[in-house]
Amino acid sequence: MNFLNTSPGRPGQEIMNAVELKQWIDGLNVGDKWVVANPSRLLVRNIVVLRKTPTQLVVIEGGVEHRYRLKDGRRVGDNLVTISPPSSAEKIAEARAAIKANRLAVVFTRMNWRNLPLEKLEQVAALIGVEVPA
Repeated sequence: MNFLNTSPGRPGQEIMNAVELKQWIDGLNVGDKWVVANPSRLLVRNIVVLRKTPTQLVVIEGGVEHRYRLKDGRRVGDNLVTISPPSSAEKIAEARAAIKANRLAVVFTRMNWRNLPLEKLEQVAALIGVEVPA
């Protein structure tokens, strides 16, 4: 079963109780993929199931291999982290927009504005609504 941004029977559902999480984990198979996003952390990651052992689910998350317990979804060696269920399409779009805005802000910060022609600077000022005294 391959899916993207859906939970079995609950499309777009991101918050699951312990029973639902266990059922979702039990339904995962090798090769299943999903996307998780967190706009406040500027994060969009793909997760792929590599292996499923009798007690663990092994996934690649953002290029890093992680192991989670099948019984409760908690990461092996770190009880505070639980496997992330798929994010909704809206949350992914929001995170991608936040990442783009952050990158643009960095580009604008690093620009050498003094080398731009006056006309370009005036156009930018007009676009962002900045009044420059004569």
